[in-house]
Amino acid sequence: MRSMKRLILLVVSFVVLSAGQGLAGIMAGAAQRDITPPVGFEIQHYFRQSVGVHDSLFARCLYLKDDEQNAVAIVSLDLIMGGFDACDYVREQILQKTGIKHSLIAFSHSHSSAALGAHNHTKVKNDTDSKWNNRTIETIVEVVKEAQQRAEPVKLRAGRSNAQVGFNRRLVNPKSGAVYMGVNRKGPVVPWVNVLVADSIKSSKPIAVLFEHAAHPVIVPHTSKLTSADFPGAAVERIQAELGKEVIALFGQGCAGNINGFPLRSTHEKADHAGHNLGDAVIKAIAGSKPVESKTLSIKQAHSEIPSRALPGREQWQKMAEANAGDAGRMRQLNRMKWLMDQGKQPPARRFDVYAVMLGNDWCLTTMPHEMFCQYELWIDKNAPFRHTMTFAFTNGYEGYIANDAALKMGANGGYEAASLPNWGGQVWTRHLGPPAVGCEQIIKDTLMSLWPQGKGLNASPNAGRFKLKYNKQGVHGSVREIKVTENGERVIFDITDEFGIGRGSINLGVGKWPAKVLVRMHLAGLEGFEVSVDDKKIAKQSLNIGRYDDEGSKLKGRYFKTSKDGDLEKRIAGYYEIEIPQEALVRGVKIINLKWVDFYR
Repeated sequence: MRSMKRLILLVVSFVVLSAGQGLAGIMAGAAQRDITPPVGFEIQHYFRQSVGVHDSLFARCLYLKDDEQNAVAIVSLDLIMGGFDACDYVREQILQKTGIKHSLIAFSHSHSSAALGAHNHTKVKNDTDSKWNNRTIETIVEVVKEAQQRAEPVKLRAGRSNAQVGFNRRLVNPKSGAVYMGVNRKGPVVPWVNVLVADSIKSSKPIAVLFEHAAHPVIVPHTSKLTSADFPGAAVERIQAELGKEVIALFGQGCAGNINGFPLRSTHEKADHAGHNLGDAVIKAIAGSKPVESKTLSIKQAHSEIPSRALPGREQWQKMAEANAGDAGRMRQLNRMKWLMDQGKQPPARRFDVYAVMLGNDWCLTTMPHEMFCQYELWIDKNAPFRHTMTFAFTNGYEGYIANDAALKMGANGGYEAASLPNWGGQVWTRHLGPPAVGCEQIIKDTLMSLWPQGKGLNASPNAGRFKLKYNKQGVHGSVREIKVTENGERVIFDITDEFGIGRGSINLGVGKWPAKVLVRMHLAGLEGFEVSVDDKKIAKQSLNIGRYDDEGSKLKGRYFKTSKDGDLEKRIAGYYEIEIPQEALVRGVKIINLKWVDFYR
């Protein structure tokens, strides 16, 4: 009898463990708290004293954790900025009080809010004894702790929808060649909003929506003395009106360094209107979102330094000193330059800490500090080897604008964000005494690429460098088809997704030779048919090495990615079919690979 009881206990234990394993996956929790400064406090930027509140400012947190205890706290603040000293302190407090090793402190950059300083070092002029600043730091930690405590099993979805709150703000004077600020309707922007939705498994309802768009929150006029989160606050209001007040909606600011919200410095009503339109785009993106299949959370970080532009020569310095002798502010900066020149030194570099929060190859949030030009986000979207990307700037620190090389090469004509002496642009007034050096763009890209699975040197793009792709991006009934290229050293991978399941495409080698390993990854539920031909010569199927792998790259048995339970419940297993093109088929001047595919579950 005792043996029988022990056996029953073992069976019950096995059932409980199996049930627990069946629920394995991502946990998420979210929370928010009001951090609005008291009426009468200084608003930044432009600096003015508040006389009231148009809409409140919030600290919000989305906490994510997987079965391996990998966890991250994504904090969204309706504040204009926070330096590295402030963010380092807050993140250390989060670690001490919650045990969460990885945290991202993201700022919306609203110009009708306030800045965050380190403990006892407020950035708000009339914040006596740093009371609001210190209390805000405590509140942020409390919000993270609450989100952690509220964590529950969730399913994640990712999506994107068209959205445009603003325009590129850099225009070139055709006569002088100098950049000035205005509305450049033809200039580059980030024309979308990205979303990540966490749905409670228990209730099947969303508990949180993380959304990202790139535009300066400067639609509220600089003459207004009412505190406001600008358009991001109105977007949150619209999302909650649709999904419910209990849903935590968190905004992440993208690479908006050269994009202004439109219309610039107009009215609160127009800021609300822009925000409501953005909120509608978020709802649309949620409606079209796709499941994030991966259950493994990976967080990586990388660090580099962005060198500052070299100091002017002594002859140029002397001319500027003579021309600005009556300007105390300019002379202060010029004397700092002279001290460095006398010491044989260059201005300090900018700290560049980047992070990637990854869910297999389904989704990646890439974060950077500073005010990054939108070209960096566009580059990440083209090059990151993930099905869905999201990009934050203004995260975990701030030291001004980071332009791309094209803008930095303009020198004194580079405009407010990128100009160097003798133009007294915005960056000359910082401790760096000027903008970043030309060449910083490659440093930034190399640092970002080091985060991704294939590591440094990755080149991934829908039309990556030397490969030209030809295929219909839209299938039957509006279904989406995509081929992404990832080249790393002597290996190239062509990732193919096709919602309809039947398609064809061609890969044309533009320059150079084929890498030593050419792989095609078909992200289908079942590969019923696959045909490869090179320069119109068909490769025998038995010559193709075809394998089936999960999202982590582990080889799987069987033929399909859909399994059946009780005869009627189908579940899609995340993974892909990998086909290696025989190297011997790619010799003697072969330039074109033609592909045809058929999904068993079309």
